[in-house]
Amino acid sequence: MKERIRISEIFGPTIQGEGPLIGRPTVFVRTGGCDYRCHWCDTLYAVLPEFRNEWTLMTPAEILAQVERLAGSVPVLVSLSGGNPALQPLARLIALGRQRGYSFALETQGSVPQPWFAALEWLMLSPKPPSSGMATDWQALDDCVAAGASGPRCVVKVAVFDDDDYAYARLVANHYPALPVYLQVGNPAPLTTHAGPGSEEADIDDLMRRFRWLVDKVAADRWFTATVMPQLGRALGYDVWIAANDRGRVHDGEPLSAGCLDCLPESIEMGSGAESIRLIDVLWLNRETTRVIAAFEVEHTTSIYSGIVRMLDLALSSDMHAIDGLFLVAPDAREEEVRTQLRRPAFSRVADLQVRFLPYSELTRHRDAIARFGTGLKGVHAVSRIL
Repeated sequence: MKERIRISEIFGPTIQGEGPLIGRPTVFVRTGGCDYRCHWCDTLYAVLPEFRNEWTLMTPAEILAQVERLAGSVPVLVSLSGGNPALQPLARLIALGRQRGYSFALETQGSVPQPWFAALEWLMLSPKPPSSGMATDWQALDDCVAAGASGPRCVVKVAVFDDDDYAYARLVANHYPALPVYLQVGNPAPLTTHAGPGSEEADIDDLMRRFRWLVDKVAADRWFTATVMPQLGRALGYDVWIAANDRGRVHDGEPLSAGCLDCLPESIEMGSGAESIRLIDVLWLNRETTRVIAAFEVEHTTSIYSGIVRMLDLALSSDMHAIDGLFLVAPDAREEEVRTQLRRPAFSRVADLQVRFLPYSELTRHRDAIARFGTGLKGVHAVSRIL
């Protein structure tokens, strides 16, 4: 009998919204079934046995075929989640996928070690804090770390809702000093089904308040080895485009384009000015509407003319793009030079479009705090000036 895997859903490609792979294009394979019952679980439809009739038993080959269909047969990161995916026989799926160039990340609470953890690219252990109502089996968690020691990049991610959760996260970090630790603000809005009556929208303002609290707590404790993550997938929802001529540049060991869009939406590619828009240094796009929310041109020493022209092409190509989100990013000392150049008659439309100057000093000083202003462009507007 062929080995079958209990599947709740397969979807994507979309952008990973959590943890160390945040921003990476991903296809999600969510398995059904879990050995935990966390109080604030947001995927109960993949946990509770009463949803079993909605799960599908699939072979590894069938799962991979669906992943390939979604990804257009282009290798992509596959996130194995649940429920608890460690309960499922995933070794063959991982082996088949890696043969075809796919990479695999798995997130589990660390309650069930598996020898096939070693075949993953990423093992994200997410032990559950006191607010979950679950107790940690430290021996099982140790065994999970050991199972992944020879292969994947192993990290710890803890959801933090309150002071007790924070203390638990410190305990986990002390227990595994060699593992990177990611702290993620907890989302108290439960999601019982895909779109059923028990569903609630995330309270973005509440998430941001929780995020500010967590950032301040980590900073006050001088816990500088921890990485604090908002739930950006829910809170921001932007896709990012890096200019075609900058995509191969490397920063901190990774291409600038890592986790960003591989191509612009068809609505832009087929429109007027596409060749110029494609060269804008950075674009933020609404994931659902494909509307460009913000455009950034970085001008360190070069003339601003070409950058301004590209942003004008974007703004004038359609009434749906970035009218209140055009930014020229440059050294502080260039602001007066930029303003002088923009007084030329050729750039008279710039004043109408309210292009803003974002100086390096403000961006450097506030980049880690911009999310505290709330969602959208409010934080960037707060540290930039209209030209």
